[in-house]
Amino acid sequence: MASIQPIHATSDIDVAERMWGERCRTAYAWRSLMQAGAVLACGSDAPVESWNPWAGIHAAVTRQRPNGYPDGGWRPEQRLSLEETLWGYTAGAALASGELARKGTLSPGKLADISVLDRDVFAADASDLHSVVSDVTILGGEVVWERG
Repeated sequence: MASIQPIHATSDIDVAERMWGERCRTAYAWRSLMQAGAVLACGSDAPVESWNPWAGIHAAVTRQRPNGYPDGGWRPEQRLSLEETLWGYTAGAALASGELARKGTLSPGKLADISVLDRDVFAADASDLHSVVSDVTILGGEVVWERG
């Protein structure tokens, strides 16, 4: 199990390159971790970074900051697909906390923690993932927030 906070890669680009140089090729190496058999559990690392999971999802998929830096992504061979990233933020995180039987996937008998998003993220341009917002948030099957 590898607990990762994808937003750190894009926040840390400049300092990591300055301090570690070529050693960065083995840092923030999520694709390599997965290929080696690690299960990824993704998180935000709030309050150090934004609590918004879409900032981290964008970072994992593009390896870029919201402004498009760096062009082509930092260490792009370590990108994750959107599907892999969403799994890490949902089922992977639930598995890491020992709660996969209760949450992490939409299945009968689970908590029904759901966000209804403002767009189809699989049809969206990856460069726009950081701007995804929730229209409705449901926790334990109850609507707890609706965007006006």
